Amino acid sequence: MKPLIPKITLALAWLASLAISQAEVVNLQYEEADVADGPWRTIEPSRLVRHADGSASVDTENTRFFRFRVGKSGQGGAFPLMALRQLTPKVVEVARAHIQQIALAVDSEDAEDSARWNEVDIAPFACPLIAPNSAPGASPSYLELKIVAKKMRSAPVRGFLRNVSSDEGSLDRGYIIVSLDRSDLPVLEFSTDGETPAERLMKKTNGKVPARIVRYGPTFWAAEDAEGNLLANHGTEPMKIPHAMVDQMGRRNSGEDDARSTVLHKPFRSGLKLQPYESYAALKVDWNNSPVHKLLRQRRAEQARIQWDLEDGKLPEILDVTLTRSNSFFGEARVTDLVLHDDDEGLAEVTVLRTGGFRVVGRKVGTAPVTFRTAEGIQHKVLRVRPLVIRPLGAGKHADNEPPHWKDPQTWYVGSWNDQCHWYQLEDSDWCRLVGCGPTALAMLFGYWDRKGVESAFYKNSMSFASLSQSDAPQELDTTNQRAIVRGAYFKLHEDCDVICNPFGDEGGTLPEDLIEGYYSYIWPITQSNLSGGAPNPTSIAYGGPLCNYYVSWAYDFWGDDWDSSGSRVASGIKDGRPGVVGLGWLWHYGVAYGYKRQDKVMKVNGEEIRLAIRRHFKVNCGWKNDGPHWFNAHDVFLGLSSSLSQKNTPKQP
Repeated sequence: MKPLIPKITLALAWLASLAISQAEVVNLQYEEADVADGPWRTIEPSRLVRHADGSASVDTENTRFFRFRVGKSGQGGAFPLMALRQLTPKVVEVARAHIQQIALAVDSEDAEDSARWNEVDIAPFACPLIAPNSAPGASPSYLELKIVAKKMRSAPVRGFLRNVSSDEGSLDRGYIIVSLDRSDLPVLEFSTDGETPAERLMKKTNGKVPARIVRYGPTFWAAEDAEGNLLANHGTEPMKIPHAMVDQMGRRNSGEDDARSTVLHKPFRSGLKLQPYESYAALKVDWNNSPVHKLLRQRRAEQARIQWDLEDGKLPEILDVTLTRSNSFFGEARVTDLVLHDDDEGLAEVTVLRTGGFRVVGRKVGTAPVTFRTAEGIQHKVLRVRPLVIRPLGAGKHADNEPPHWKDPQTWYVGSWNDQCHWYQLEDSDWCRLVGCGPTALAMLFGYWDRKGVESAFYKNSMSFASLSQSDAPQELDTTNQRAIVRGAYFKLHEDCDVICNPFGDEGGTLPEDLIEGYYSYIWPITQSNLSGGAPNPTSIAYGGPLCNYYVSWAYDFWGDDWDSSGSRVASGIKDGRPGVVGLGWLWHYGVAYGYKRQDKVMKVNGEEIRLAIRRHFKVNCGWKNDGPHWFNAHDVFLGLSSSLSQKNTPKQP
């Protein structure tokens, strides 16, 4: 297969400005130099050269140094970047292959992203990112790779340059975050649109140049000075997880209900509460010393090891079982956390045995990865169900073999970005100033169904006939009236989700059990005939309810690496046409997932395709103002709630 990006030599200029106030502007500029102390020159798009094969590049063979210049009112400094060609080849190879696989998916459900990453390249520099638990002076743990559109001159250059009427003007095509130190997953997140997180963060530094940029996880970034003080942050501020949570981190919580359920599956109450950090310094200390975060990092590193082993060509052991027969494995070890990565295709029945190991009954010929935990840590194998009779190759026939490779990804969507509610947190003195990401995500979920014709799915007041009888959820929050409609729902959801306010900031935190109860509290007036104690439901009496049918499947844990409990429910829901709320990071942020991407790593042996591994990402509407969707690794999901709503009865005028 011909590589999509034959040369990593594209160099362009990106000049962005943000009004900090009416009198102050911060300018961002990428620059390059041949030696460390300059002279520095702006990277100009006019230097692009068009090649015979249609690609565009500018030679950077002699360029070894890049920087990100930050200026304010004529003053400022520069943040050093890393030259892409000086990086470990494997890291660049992983990123390049990822871009290529998405760009080639032109005939799939992923065509929207494919179009964005067609004719793009990786910028010749990378922004180094530090892990929050890194020692002072440590090497970067991650790289942010900026993706840019190729721009080509007409040849020969005479008069005007080439112009395309549909050109959006911006060369930004998103970013990829890749891991360097192998204690984290190879591809962590990406977006095919807009600026990078580091660019957004740098616009908030008020002209000060950070000594380092720290990536805490999928939804929180920090710019620090040389002493480790906070200059700016981007994303959702983490809340402090009680250290006693370490004793409950192995617990999984789940439920499934619909309109026929007589008893709802309420979540387990942990009895623990999130707390805000009183300062950025307190966050850093807790991050390094908390037994919760230490255990989370350990589990994360185990998952990362599995994926990096595959990138390095290390093949997992194959466990064989015959169709309709059973076989037992690892009988000498206590097995926990077993997941057959089959996505409900019916390959086999797997039972963990109390005496040790697990038993497999083959139900369908094929293969799938299986992961499980023993005293030695996470184990990764391949389960193969073989036919009762294995027929040899005929005379003169040759085995059809292929080396391990990632297949083109499969992608499923519930609509597109244009079908989502582009809402964000609103401010109110009755809240934590901001309403909270949990209520915002739930409101966007109900708003989605309201906009799909379920007029009672979203309401600003359960005793408002107009709200229950009309699909009134706006897509944007551009006007005072639109914000007023959404604000009414926010009030109820903020209260029902028991949002924990941060006295040191503007945001609030929501425990997963409180988010689940917030969901049930919101749908109760429109889906149930009676209140929980058996009393008549006033909404049903007033408007001829129950007004809606519903289905919900939810699960959460505290690992962020348990695909089987939480992420799989949202993935199944997306395949069936249901968006879902996902919790990202470690009890940090909630958003609405409406896209799911799965990619298999396979090899062929004697004509048999063997699935070695699966990687997954969710496309998430994060509920951030002036921001588009982002793809996050499914191992960053700690909560999944998949729900659908349909109109059951037409509301009657009371």
